[in-house]
Amino acid sequence: MKLSLWFGKKTKKAAARRRAVLAAEQGVFEQAILELVDGPRKREEPAIGLSMLDIMACGLGGVAFLAVLQMLIRIPLPPPLSQNYILAEISAEGLGQIGFFVQPPATDRWFSVIPDDGNKRPGQKDALLGGEGAYASSITYSQTYSYQKCEADNNTPPCRSVAYLHIEAPSLEEWKIIPYFYQYRNFSTGGEIDDFQSQLLSNLSCTYWSRDCTKSFFEGSEDGICASGNQLAHPGDLANKAKITVIGP
Repeated sequence: MKLSLWFGKKTKKAAARRRAVLAAEQGVFEQAILELVDGPRKREEPAIGLSMLDIMACGLGGVAFLAVLQMLIRIPLPPPLSQNYILAEISAEGLGQIGFFVQPPATDRWFSVIPDDGNKRPGQKDALLGGEGAYASSITYSQTYSYQKCEADNNTPPCRSVAYLHIEAPSLEEWKIIPYFYQYRNFSTGGEIDDFQSQLLSNLSCTYWSRDCTKSFFEGSEDGICASGNQLAHPGDLANKAKITVIGP
């Protein structure tokens, strides 16, 4: 009787151990099957992909915003146009063409305004009216010469070159203008003047007008002289810089 009870208990314990081992093996097997079946499904779920798209879209949007902001900082908009004007008159002894370097407000760029000499050299007058921004409503350049029979005798004045620059409705704040010796005048003298192309531009007189002020630069003026030594010896020589502040409206 005792033997049978002992054997029965031993058999039950062995069966319990086998069931535990089988349960553990079955759990591992089921987990492996679940990973094989459900794993790809989890990887194919769109939640992670959508999150990555959101992150990429936000990043690209931030980069575009910073790029636009940097462009606005580097290229500031010009100030509004005024109802004012700027007129420059440059007069000099000698026969030569006179150009202008012009720097409008709110930019560090210089624009060249030059005569139409027939050589198709590009001026930048149009860029002042609609390039980076409209700095004026119109810009007019003109030049005249007094060369007929000048210096033929002691009773006539020396030959002179006179250039004009008119800026209508310039933008507000400070403008900078530098006249310069552009090139020799290209026409036949007909024997009236000896080798005029070797003459320098001297005894300069530079006058600037706006609605609010007048500045005159010549020998002995309160504003000073127009160029160093009061002359421009060679094409490319620059006169002194003039600053004209445009006041609104």
